[in-house]
Amino acid sequence: MSRKRLLVRGVALGYGAVVTQIFYSIASIPLTLSYLSSAEFGMWSLITTLVAYLCVIEFGMTNAFQRHLFDCRDEKHDGRYGRLFCASLIALGLVAIFILVLGISVTWLSASFYHIPAALRQSFLWVMIGQVVLASASMATRMLGAPLYIHQRQDLAQLSQIVLYAILYAVLYFGLHAGWGIYAMLANAAAGFVWGVLFNIVACIRLRLYPPKGTWARPHAEELTSVLRYSRDLFIVQVGSQLAKNMPMLLLPRLLGLDAAAIWTVCTRSFTILKQVVSKPFDYSVPILCEIFVKGDKQRMAKRWMQITELVLALSICAFAVGAANNRHFLHLWVGKTMAWPAVNDWLMALYFFISIAASSAFGVVGFHKHFGVTRYVPLLEAGLVVINALWMTRLWGIPGLLAAASLAQVGASLWFGIHHLASISDTPTSTLLKEALWRPLRILPFAAALAWACSLLERFLPGYAGLLLAAAVGTSVTGLLALYFGVSVEVRAEAIKMLARPIARFLPRKPTADCSNSMTK
Repeated sequence: MSRKRLLVRGVALGYGAVVTQIFYSIASIPLTLSYLSSAEFGMWSLITTLVAYLCVIEFGMTNAFQRHLFDCRDEKHDGRYGRLFCASLIALGLVAIFILVLGISVTWLSASFYHIPAALRQSFLWVMIGQVVLASASMATRMLGAPLYIHQRQDLAQLSQIVLYAILYAVLYFGLHAGWGIYAMLANAAAGFVWGVLFNIVACIRLRLYPPKGTWARPHAEELTSVLRYSRDLFIVQVGSQLAKNMPMLLLPRLLGLDAAAIWTVCTRSFTILKQVVSKPFDYSVPILCEIFVKGDKQRMAKRWMQITELVLALSICAFAVGAANNRHFLHLWVGKTMAWPAVNDWLMALYFFISIAASSAFGVVGFHKHFGVTRYVPLLEAGLVVINALWMTRLWGIPGLLAAASLAQVGASLWFGIHHLASISDTPTSTLLKEALWRPLRILPFAAALAWACSLLERFLPGYAGLLLAAAVGTSVTGLLALYFGVSVEVRAEAIKMLARPIARFLPRKPTADCSNSMTK
């Protein structure tokens, strides 16, 4: 199957997985709260948070092994693919044992530290231990599904996610109705783990993505050293990225109080969802771009990056413009008029998320080259810039000042250094990357904002959510056409239309062939 078809299928199923996840979240929380007390639900949230932090000690080894497996995925019989895959299972297996031992130790300490009530103490201990065991098993088997990512079969991975949410809800529903209480949440997690492992094993065996027999062996010392060096650098990048991403939320309670943090969390929810939607095409293009880079075609990789980034940024402008134009109406319908959130914040938030998409696209190729250099410290630099700028900007202008501080930090760190790093590893001028990827989307920005605002006035013709849906649908259609014809190049537009038309053509009636016509005449 061609890369384009894999990309289209992956993106389409990825959107399906996002929709399924949203429906699961909406349906599962009321179901759970109808059977569990607020204390039990809060205890489950605490357990999942603690276990999630335990898994951070993986130190980026998963992505490190995946990157090295890219180098030899097409040469499975020379032994290197098998050695690296075997090493990944051993390394993450050792991490899994460490998580198990540390997690069980943390369980006993957490019960006292968080003052778990005596009536819930036993449930807390057993559920926490169960979650630690599942997290350990998940870490040990994580690489069993890695070949799907390495061989660009994310369409299957997303299909697995769609089925997963159905299984999770079914097990949760049955467990709660059967009277299992909080243990239904544990059964829910266990069923999801079993499904994921079985799916990955069956899919990889049927597609013959695992190393052939006779090639499973211990890695060479230089191979393991390269993986560990890459893992160290990637861990620094991941920690810095998480700090930079969460810094606005970490600073808000300190600078503006808890009420401002609550307002930020609620009023930015729609933009967070839109970011997940518009970033999907680039997310699923990363393994394709990495494969092209590994094969040595650097110029082609840079060209494909420019085309994909141009398309994603054009879509981002449309999505965030429509979101900014309709967010106030959405908030009034969702939470009422209790949140003090002026319209200017919506437009600044749209600009902030657009810059975030651009910075993520530029910095998203950093891991292609195995030697990070000083680039590994760029996310930490970005987090520092956010803090320095926010300390005075937020005091002067409040939330708009915080958005300005975070936006400037992204431009000066991830976007700037990411573009220069891409230029150096692809032998492409920086000016060419900026012009081809950013110029066309940026020039439609004011027109998209004006059209989205004009279309938002349609909400007055229908009450409630009907008016919101009308304004959003018309705004999306109008700004989408603007992006398609003026926000991207002719080549990208033609390719996008062709990719969209291909799945639609399957449902259209086919014309009879000449042989069929002749046989019918006879």
